[in-house]
Amino acid sequence: MDDVTKHEPLKPDVPPQPQDEAADLSYEAGDQAPLPDEPEIELFHVLAKPIQAHGEEITTLKWREPTGGDIERAGNPVYLDFSGEKPSISFNEKKMAAMISVLCAIPPSSVRQLGAKDWNAVAWKLFRFFTPPGA
Repeated sequence: MDDVTKHEPLKPDVPPQPQDEAADLSYEAGDQAPLPDEPEIELFHVLAKPIQAHGEEITTLKWREPTGGDIERAGNPVYLDFSGEKPSISFNEKKMAAMISVLCAIPPSSVRQLGAKDWNAVAWKLFRFFTPPGA
């Protein structure tokens, strides 16, 4: 596992804590600093209705950030359309379901158990990984 995919394990139903403000904020030449007005992307969702995965009841989905390999395998699940008067964003449902399965490390059958509100909530939390900053 490379450094990009390593994450601190989250405690169930507890959002991640803010990082220490004294953390090193220096950047190497060519690195992009985080945009100050963009909120941190949540890497979890508390389910309205539990699902079964790997023989266990799951009440919170946790995921990692996607990699290029994930996009290659599942496809890019977000469509950006700039052809109209207003830009629009939509999901490719099959690609998003595959991405949820990969990033949450749950089988596709578990993704199919998600209620519509939970599925959409997870998809909207993930969509920001597939759009340019500020979109």
